[in-house]
Amino acid sequence: LPNQHFSENHPMANATLNASVRAETGKGAARKLRQAGSIPAVIYGHNREPQSLTTNARETERLIKSIAVSATVIELNIDGKTARTLIREIQRHPFKRTILHIDFQELVAGETVT
Repeated sequence: LPNQHFSENHPMANATLNASVRAETGKGAARKLRQAGSIPAVIYGHNREPQSLTTNARETERLIKSIAVSATVIELNIDGKTARTLIREIQRHPFKRTILHIDFQELVAGETVT
């Protein structure tokens, strides 16, 4: 991806993605999720414990292909609650390039993200 430079004059884009809280964590659970067409994810934020999530693989891949990842605020709908996030990291399979895991960083109004 080419480097994207954004200034104050270019507001960040917005996108929406559905997610669910997941109870089971660990390699085996993540493998099962992927086989079922889901992607394990984690949301990090200041006033919350890191929370394990799952997103729909097809929906997520389609979204990520269509956005500038570093400059898009993702509104995560987590079981009916909304969290404004940035994607912090996407882990991909070394040669299949499928998404294995995503880290989301929750945005807090008035804070800058580095």
